Amino acid sequence: MAVNPANGRVYVSNTEARNEVRFEGPGIFGGSTVRGRLHQARITVLDGSNVLPRHLNKHIDYDVSPAPPSVNRASLAIPLDMAVSSDGGTLYVAAFGSSKVGVFATSQLEADTFVPSAKNHIEIAGGGPAGLVLNESANRLYVLTRFDHAVAIIDLAKRKEVDRVWLHNPEPFSIMAGRRFLYDARHTSSNGEASCASCHVFADLDSLAWDLGNPDDVVQPNPNPFRLGPVGDASFHPLKGPMTTQTLRGLATHGPMHWRGDRTGGAIAGGSALDEDAAFKAFNVAFEGLLGRKQRLRDEEMQRFTDFILQIIPPPNPVRNLDNSLTPDQQAGRDFYFNHAVDAGVLTCSSCHVLNPSQGFFGTDGRSSFEGETQHFKIAHLRNAYAKVGMFGMLPHPQLPGGPSAHQGDQIRGFGFLHDGSVDTLFRFFTATVFTFPSDTQRRQVEQFVLAFDSNLAPIVGQQVTLTATNSAVAGPRVDLLLARAAVGECDVVAKATVSGETRGWYRNASGSFQPDRQAEAPWTDAALRALASTPGQEVTYTCVPPGSGPRIAVDRDADGVFDGDERDAGTDPDRETSVPNAAIVCANSTPLPQARLTITKNQAPVGDENFRLRADVLVDPMVAGALDPMASGVQIRIDTQAGNPIYNRVVPRGEGSAKGYPGWTVNSKRTRWTYRDPKGVRSPGVRKVVVENRSNQTPGLLRVSVTASKSAFAVGMADLPLRLTVVLGTRDQGALGLCGELAFHPDSGTPPRCRMSTNGSTVSCGS
Repeated sequence: MAVNPANGRVYVSNTEARNEVRFEGPGIFGGSTVRGRLHQARITVLDGSNVLPRHLNKHIDYDVSPAPPSVNRASLAIPLDMAVSSDGGTLYVAAFGSSKVGVFATSQLEADTFVPSAKNHIEIAGGGPAGLVLNESANRLYVLTRFDHAVAIIDLAKRKEVDRVWLHNPEPFSIMAGRRFLYDARHTSSNGEASCASCHVFADLDSLAWDLGNPDDVVQPNPNPFRLGPVGDASFHPLKGPMTTQTLRGLATHGPMHWRGDRTGGAIAGGSALDEDAAFKAFNVAFEGLLGRKQRLRDEEMQRFTDFILQIIPPPNPVRNLDNSLTPDQQAGRDFYFNHAVDAGVLTCSSCHVLNPSQGFFGTDGRSSFEGETQHFKIAHLRNAYAKVGMFGMLPHPQLPGGPSAHQGDQIRGFGFLHDGSVDTLFRFFTATVFTFPSDTQRRQVEQFVLAFDSNLAPIVGQQVTLTATNSAVAGPRVDLLLARAAVGECDVVAKATVSGETRGWYRNASGSFQPDRQAEAPWTDAALRALASTPGQEVTYTCVPPGSGPRIAVDRDADGVFDGDERDAGTDPDRETSVPNAAIVCANSTPLPQARLTITKNQAPVGDENFRLRADVLVDPMVAGALDPMASGVQIRIDTQAGNPIYNRVVPRGEGSAKGYPGWTVNSKRTRWTYRDPKGVRSPGVRKVVVENRSNQTPGLLRVSVTASKSAFAVGMADLPLRLTVVLGTRDQGALGLCGELAFHPDSGTPPRCRMSTNGSTVSCGS
């Protein structure tokens, strides 16, 4: 929301779901389709008692699909944060799904007289604009971009991005590369208004049901494995009726997808019905049938989307006790769930809704069941049952006799449990005539257990407490709890404090002591760490983080293999992956570079304006060459003097170049040539272009790297020659695998490859 400071009107960014429209697909036989009209992007104006929704994309003709490119360019998708000028005349809105900031005259927005136009948009290169801060005195708008974790700086006079500051980003490349396919409506839809995230809100659900059958489609066989059944015809009919939106969190290890399991790897010849990778790729048809795209995503794009989605997991269950214990009722419900044959007197709850965290099963193992309905369904997981509470009361149903049928007042949600959201509470579902509960007591107890159901992360993950000089009586027991849960493997405990003006970090190791952020420093005891907090200004903040992430979060934030304190001592930035100590760039390949040519120009005062060119061949184990992917891992360059003193190191960061002039990598269709471009040399200071080629088709294991850089601080003297070159085609881990090469050049008077300096010292040339 945003408030107009001049007239007090409130602006609310939102979307309007069109779930009253039936069917996906072309809409030929059924006469209606939601294709291309899933969600309308809006800003609603609140003026006293008046509620005035304003459709931001009123230029769209939903009967035209696919829409022409001009329509897409004029659209805004997933409106989020807003900012209003101090005079109340201009509103800026971050369009998360469009990589733009929309600019509106508030008078036109309020009167609904604005005309959607790309001319009133500010392009944001990084993608996923989520937050806005307006600085009118500097004529700047600051935009938080979520796709690349950066802040874009907008010149309001030019309505143009003029600079960008990258924030710390620990995400693996597979997350960065796949995220846009969930949110980017410009790329994934025809008219630019909706994306998968319009319904799957931030990869979760929208608490709505949609009738997305397709009358123009055909019946498909059901290849999925069954726990119970099938009984009769189990085929997937294209008319499936209303189904609630399901979360995209936690799809891995849970087999086929959709309520019926009709997105399944079993539909592929020779495929497995329990293959989640293949099941998710079967959703590619939705880009045409739902989002109105002219064609599906390319195979490599769908693979990136799949890799991204299958890493998303649900949050900890907020209902469950932080120590992972159950209340008496929850425990009684769990005992009943596992031990009583409640389904027709034959099956326990767990017979179908398998709970086995060690195998990644949280209510389902991917199998299907006959449910006494006209369709067969995949057995559902139960991790997010608590998120569906909010529908109270429903009309009487002969097979669900329990619970109130009269109107219960205001509702939180219009849909509840079951595949179509028609059941208001779990308790009512447990009154189904097929179940043989002894009494309502057991029904309530099982309900309590399911609402506190196990999830991928323990309840303690994410909990945090700060210990101070005055609150040990309150904070101390919470620290005890965090450490106790870490001891049983539910989380890693990290601690942060400021000591003598320096930010320090520690993580709890397997022995129960705390490893500090300097590798050679001895571990701290629990008591010593707590004692820090007894001094005002040295408060210690403890956090339970996901298992395995403690060392990175506590002591190696940029995951470059060098502890944060050691980086500070070396003068590098522990928050930036492009800033590493010289000693961190290492190579485990004993084969020298077959050939290399290094040229430094402008090697005279002043220092800092030197130009640098490099071309080197790297010969590695052919098996290691297959791991080459600079887009995912980056490149590292190090140059030392003959005495072994480092004079240059650069880490060229991973990441995809998403727009013209935006720093990042591109790759050819054969994935044999990667090109990094950064025209201004911002990300890795001075480095403007890097090309990496896999030439294994000519010589097994042969790679080539070329680097062009400017404004580099060398100042090489004659005494420094000859130089030594290290090239790592990836991270420190890749260097340890041997995906790298080194070469010690010889003096000018020696044999090739030699280093020589021009008479005036302005040029240094090293090579054969």
